[in-house]
Amino acid sequence: MFCLQVIEEVLSARSNTLDESRLNYFRQTFMEYIQREFVNNGVDNSLSSEPSYLKNKFAHAVALLFRQTYLKTWTTFFSDMLALIAPLPQSTGNSNMKMVDLFLRILMSIDEEVVNTLTSRISSKEENTLNINL
Repeated sequence: MFCLQVIEEVLSARSNTLDESRLNYFRQTFMEYIQREFVNNGVDNSLSSEPSYLKNKFAHAVALLFRQTYLKTWTTFFSDMLALIAPLPQSTGNSNMKMVDLFLRILMSIDEEVVNTLTSRISSKEENTLNINL
């Protein structure tokens, strides 16, 4: 838990100190962890037994990395994640439920970190213009 808090702090408050190689290191490490814990370890195709707060904390760290890298270097984020949701070879064609759960948590964190912050920046004048056009 402490490690994830440190990673969140670095990605949110100190992101200007990270160069592209360090961001790519975070990306590679996160993807290796996801592959190991949620894809390769998903043999039973049930939801993981990790506490929800840990999964949410990790999803938030991924969302912070997404915010820093999506438009610049990680433009394949969604296709990378969706590829991991594909049915497991040993399953009966069902999606990997562990990965589906994690991906939805990541999407919720992206919504909180990126989408909601952008929509709150709309000024009242722009909002009135939107309401008139609707």
